[in-house]
Amino acid sequence: MSLNKNSLLYLIFVLQFFACNNKHEKQKDVSTIVTEKYEQQLKQSWDSVNKSKTTIKNGDLVCRTGFDYISKSLQSFNDSDKTYSHSGLAFKENNQIYIYHSIAGDDENPSECFMKELYDSFVNPEKKYCFGIYRYEIDTTEANCLHGKFKEFVQKKIKFDELFDMQNDDKLYCSEAIAKSLNKCTNSRIQIPTTKRFIKKMKEKGYQHLEGKTFEYWALDNLYRNSFCKPINKVVFPMGYPKPTR
Repeated sequence: MSLNKNSLLYLIFVLQFFACNNKHEKQKDVSTIVTEKYEQQLKQSWDSVNKSKTTIKNGDLVCRTGFDYISKSLQSFNDSDKTYSHSGLAFKENNQIYIYHSIAGDDENPSECFMKELYDSFVNPEKKYCFGIYRYEIDTTEANCLHGKFKEFVQKKIKFDELFDMQNDDKLYCSEAIAKSLNKCTNSRIQIPTTKRFIKKMKEKGYQHLEGKTFEYWALDNLYRNSFCKPINKVVFPMGYPKPTR
């Protein structure tokens, strides 16, 4: 079959039109593919979070790391394991799991008061990179004692201790609250080791008062790297980044 000149020109136009459209569709598909992949991985992450709930017991230590700069900075305070930046204790109330913890920051807790937060929010994969669950060798009575103390911290609106002052109980940072409460509720059976460090230069905003000083504190990894604690679960979310925007 032969084509006349007009038919040939028309065929070329049609082919160019579809080629151009396909090119634009492929360009749109890039963001679509990225978003779809993120949503798929987010679902997997939430499945991991929900599965982890079945393993949690009262008094379990839950650690996490966020994507933000502050989280990355706080990892440097750890003694040897730099995985996590924050921690709290888990307790079940009214068929829900809550994390009691001390934290400051305009984004998460502007009041800087000790807080109680739903487990899903604490380990939210849209905002966090990973989390881990660890268990202390405590009985029901000791776990109930911890629960009572942490409820009291919330009721009294205990502030976050930005000075890392181990001698003062008026304010408490996350590891300090856990270490001191474990010591009291187990009649000194569990004593969390401390870390001593000389801070030559402090880049983290809000902690410049520690610069040029040697200070003793409870590093976050001191809480689980000891003979009184064992790992239960660790989840690294597959995304590795916040939700993409178009």
